[in-house]
Amino acid sequence: MTTEPHLIPVVTDRGFTHMPSVQGTYGKLVRVYESSAASQPCIWLRIVGGQHDEWAAHLPVEAALRLAEQIQHLARNHYQLREDVTA
Repeated sequence: MTTEPHLIPVVTDRGFTHMPSVQGTYGKLVRVYESSAASQPCIWLRIVGGQHDEWAAHLPVEAALRLAEQIQHLARNHYQLREDVTA
């Protein structure tokens, strides 16, 4: 069991998992959570920036995993951190 706050899920009364929001720059909040789609397992990626600024992507699990790998790759290999990141 993790003690990292950003990895501690919240389970809704309907049994779906929501992860805590991550604060981005420019006042944006990014959140991921399970979809209730019955056709296939999917993940919602939602970005909220203000009263009327909201974007969402509904990703099949396979696409969500690819996106997670892309984010990890870019974060680990960012040109400003290449000498500092070791993973």
